Amino acid sequence: MDSYLVPPIGSKGTFKFKEPVASKIDSNQQLEVKGVRSLSELENSNEDPFNTIYNIIGLTEEDYKKDAEVDIPIVIFATPGCEYFYVPANRILSIPKIDGVKYQELVLALKNLP
Repeated sequence: MDSYLVPPIGSKGTFKFKEPVASKIDSNQQLEVKGVRSLSELENSNEDPFNTIYNIIGLTEEDYKKDAEVDIPIVIFATPGCEYFYVPANRILSIPKIDGVKYQELVLALKNLP
């Protein structure tokens, strides 16, 4: 069985992907996880996951059939400009750290007035 990563919904940062997905999505692009769906859910709702996800990102019908056998989760990513990407979880290599604190430097200057 293929191992996979399912990032938490709402996590943000840069993600690393396996080929051929990596060549379709800029690895420096900030992404946010908007949702996670299963292949069986997509099939049951008459959405065509092979043509709308796998074929678009360069995966084969054989890849799709293997993933469908084990019901691989599909992770929904969005860019800050609201462009959406659907990626099978077994094509995600790494997720950003989500337990840290984002710091921003701030400078305050005061001038002594007479």
